[in-house]
Amino acid sequence: MSEQGELGLNEHHQDQLVQFLRFARYQRGQRMRAVEAVFKETKKSRLNDSTFTKDEVIDLLKGLEKVLSAELESELLNSSHTGLLLLRQLCGQAEKWHLKLYADLSELENRELLDAVQKFEEDQFDMAKKNKRPSISVLRRLEPIEGSGVAPLLQTEIERLRAENDRLNKKFKASESGALGVVSEKEALRQQLEQAKNAEPRVKIVEKDNTAAIDELNSKLNQMSGKMSAEVEASKNAQRKLEEDLINAQKRLLAIQEQLEMKEAELDKKFSQTATYKNMKQMLNKKNKQMKEIRAKLSSYEPSTGADADDD
Repeated sequence: MSEQGELGLNEHHQDQLVQFLRFARYQRGQRMRAVEAVFKETKKSRLNDSTFTKDEVIDLLKGLEKVLSAELESELLNSSHTGLLLLRQLCGQAEKWHLKLYADLSELENRELLDAVQKFEEDQFDMAKKNKRPSISVLRRLEPIEGSGVAPLLQTEIERLRAENDRLNKKFKASESGALGVVSEKEALRQQLEQAKNAEPRVKIVEKDNTAAIDELNSKLNQMSGKMSAEVEASKNAQRKLEEDLINAQKRLLAIQEQLEMKEAELDKKFSQTATYKNMKQMLNKKNKQMKEIRAKLSSYEPSTGADADDD
């Protein structure tokens, strides 16, 4: 790493500042020559007479003021714009490294620092002192503002890498556990296969011994199946018989209901022909007739009662 220069920067960055000063001096010289040209042009074109009136002098000064104001404004605009372009380059380079730059604008009006920069410029471009190494102890190296600079970014990146490393370690352990499980399962299957191969002859002997038992079991199953089929058939027959009996019972019930209705009709007819029924009917007719007569009498009394009330 290169040593720090007088401006608190390394040699490379200090050389960049010297180049910027050279560029600024060139631009300043161009503007000064433009001002000198304005004065020369004014002298050549306007100062031909030996005497001038007050109005002529005022007009001359106004012309100079207008031209110099335009030159000064152009110089100030050019200086601010070139400074902005320089800052843009620095910010662009910082963004490539994910850095955030901060500017302390109050330092731009620090007279002590401005004088130190002026002395630095004079030391750099003074031909009489070009063999001497400039020394400026006033300028100090800028310290990064808290929360910015490379250190926090490196810390963030380190934390991210640690988190990524932890995640990969967990994933590796999980994969390792899965691989061990697969190996164990494979070993268990291999042992089962060997046991099956060793037990195959014994299985054949057991199969021969169990053939008779299996035949006997099949015979019993066939017998049970036959019995169950017979029982199912008998159950179906019994169900059909019950259904027929139920239908016959319903028919008998309907016949009995018809007979009951006929008996009730005959009883009603016989009762209407009895003397008791006839006497009751005569009594009812007589009562109805009496009620009609009473109502007729009452209706004949109602108008006279209304007339008497009017006389009162």
